[in-house]
Amino acid sequence: MIERCAIYCRLSYAPDGSVEAVTRQEETARSLAARLGWPVAQVYVDNNISAWKRGVRRPAWERMLGDLRSGARDAIIVYHGDRLIRRGRDLEDLLDLADARQLSIASVSGTRDLSNADDRYVLRLDVASAIRESDNISRRVKAAIVAAAEAGRPKNGRFRPYGYEKDGVTVSPLEASVIREMAGRVLAGQSVGSVVRWLNDSRTATVTGARWIPATVRSILTNPRHAGMRTMHGKVIAAAQWEGILDLATMEDLRAVIAPVRHDQAVHKVVPMARAHLLTNLARCGSCGAGLRSMRRSRRRGVPRTGRLYYCHNPQCPGPKVGRDESLLDEFIIGAMLELLNRPLAIEKRRAARRSPGLGGQIAALERRMGDEAVAFRAARDDPDYDPVLVMQRIGSYKRRIAELRQQMDAGTRSRLLDGHEGATREQWDSWPLEVRRALIAALLTVTVLPSARRGPGFDPDCVRLSEPAEDE
Repeated sequence: MIERCAIYCRLSYAPDGSVEAVTRQEETARSLAARLGWPVAQVYVDNNISAWKRGVRRPAWERMLGDLRSGARDAIIVYHGDRLIRRGRDLEDLLDLADARQLSIASVSGTRDLSNADDRYVLRLDVASAIRESDNISRRVKAAIVAAAEAGRPKNGRFRPYGYEKDGVTVSPLEASVIREMAGRVLAGQSVGSVVRWLNDSRTATVTGARWIPATVRSILTNPRHAGMRTMHGKVIAAAQWEGILDLATMEDLRAVIAPVRHDQAVHKVVPMARAHLLTNLARCGSCGAGLRSMRRSRRRGVPRTGRLYYCHNPQCPGPKVGRDESLLDEFIIGAMLELLNRPLAIEKRRAARRSPGLGGQIAALERRMGDEAVAFRAARDDPDYDPVLVMQRIGSYKRRIAELRQQMDAGTRSRLLDGHEGATREQWDSWPLEVRRALIAALLTVTVLPSARRGPGFDPDCVRLSEPAEDE
């Protein structure tokens, strides 16, 4: 006799957290329990949880199995069998439990005794049918997603994409202006971290209202969606049905400037502290190659010493460790930078090495053509006159050409920072943000501070070795 019945309710998809569907399941199950005369001890609910996907845990299902195993429950009522089980492994777990205890299952389609061989057979058939239906649904959904992507339609997600309204197509003028400002700052030499600080300091809102983090800025500035391109699994497959906020050439520039990061770095939510000194980690120790850091001068014989030093903090440095007066080394490097920015021969050399302005557009066009080839291939792969080998050869040639163009863009990354900075005066240099000045130094000079036997006041220029990175390579 049934004394402690469990009701199990489940809904696979309820992204808004609604409970109306599971509430109706419970009402139907309680009516059935009343007709059967089974006392209801507890209701177990898994809302917005799939019973078919691998790796998805069902907390209420696991609690119910534990109660059945302990004897606290002796029967199950469910609205329909596929609400309870959609995987053969789950059914076998339940049958293993029934071998130890006499259990019954009731639904609107009938009652099953899990100790009865015929009922077990019918349950296995029901589950096999449910699995097949889930596979069919999955196949249809995937095909619909691919078709929508190939047509350039937007992907519906939990949150709207930044820069667009809820429909994913209409451009938000305010957010679009923020994206263009972000892109301009990065291409001018500012780091992603400084852009994050600017956004948070100006109280610019994200889509969710959370604070900005580097991963969010990188994602926005390198996402082809914002250049009017539809992607799938990270690859451009079609022109989008919405207007781009950035042009394709700018998007390629941003992807070249923003260095790829590892996944663990991308999700890191701590924004690095802004550099407060011109040459921190840019000037290198001549003994070990470590970046120099700024420090206050220490006391000497009880007398405080003013000013700061760039000093090697590497505990493994074989020595002698180097240290230079910060203000004097800064002035020396500033002078070298201004001379380099104003030297006619160096300007001509950099302009000759600068990439062609249309490389970004060429790469984007080739990626579009690759996407078109892939779409055409999928549409005509059953056509006997369609040669898949030729298609793969064309796609391979596009990939090789894109790799060559990206190498050309990478070769011109340093010179890209120089737009608007060549021929600068000292007043202009001082007016630029520290991030931009540091980026220019990193692009044009390798600064190595050598150990010096000279002691006392003054500055020894012979202890500093300067070279252009291009020459080092």
